[in-house]
Amino acid sequence: MKKAIIFDFNGTMFFDTVMHYRAWHNFMPARLGRELSRDELDHHVIGQANIDIFRRYFGDISLERIEELILEKEAEYRRQCLLDPEHFHLVDGLEDFLDYLKAEKIPMTIATGSPLVNLNFYMEHFHLERWFSAEQIIYDDGTYPGKPAPDIYLLTMERLGVLPEECIVFEDSLGGVRAAHAAGIHHIIALHETENADFYAEVGGVTKVIRNYRNFWELLAD
Repeated sequence: MKKAIIFDFNGTMFFDTVMHYRAWHNFMPARLGRELSRDELDHHVIGQANIDIFRRYFGDISLERIEELILEKEAEYRRQCLLDPEHFHLVDGLEDFLDYLKAEKIPMTIATGSPLVNLNFYMEHFHLERWFSAEQIIYDDGTYPGKPAPDIYLLTMERLGVLPEECIVFEDSLGGVRAAHAAGIHHIIALHETENADFYAEVGGVTKVIRNYRNFWELLAD
């Protein structure tokens, strides 16, 4: 069994891609003057760091302005989450999996590209304190490059005190998979909401693709 479990959050513990689509759809026209196409959202927005997104579409604007835009967009995203209670829940089977990991004293944490304001939102609504110490969670604080750079996973392993070969990472995006792989982690389990997940073959390190955590005991086998 591996020594540590690292979860990405968005799209991995909580299937929220549709909420992000809705938030960007509502947010961008008033600020950019046009909607983003589905192709733009898929290739340049979803799974990307907010700071990189706003620099791509708004050019050379100040960091202060970028921070304002991030706060506005994420407020709209959280509003969309609350407007969709049917889907505003952790992925099926995850709570039982987390209970098991906690009972077995297997180190685990979250490495998310979300800002602190969203992390606090998740902590409040999903009661993540049942399993995670907020001090151990790595989030986007603006001090390191976003995925696919490996920094977030290097920081997470340092905080947990583990080596790459001792980790299992749960990811959903290609950028996240590349980040974990670049950090030296080669046991990566990808989450995907549909059966069509062939694109994970583009990157190394993905050992399994799953849709939920219902059969979580199978995920810990070497």
